[in-house]
Amino acid sequence: MTRDDIIHMAYKAGLETCRGDGWPDERLLPKLKHFAALVAAAEREACLSKIKEAKADIWGGLDEVIKETAVNVCDNLIIRIRAREQA
Repeated sequence: MTRDDIIHMAYKAGLETCRGDGWPDERLLPKLKHFAALVAAAEREACLSKIKEAKADIWGGLDEVIKETAVNVCDNLIIRIRAREQA
């Protein structure tokens, strides 16, 4: 997420991010970045939770090949979402 992305989202949310001249208030930017990171982390965790629930549900009633494929897809999604924490 870029600096401009964060400023744009704050603006869309109705947060006062600009000084009177229309430029972002640089004092507010670190707090906005931190807030954006917290929201992104919470969303990642919610997604991971849903994938883990789906993975647990897979074990009921599917044939072994389909189960293995579905579990591999879930594991791959978990790895990719965790990788976003580093981005």
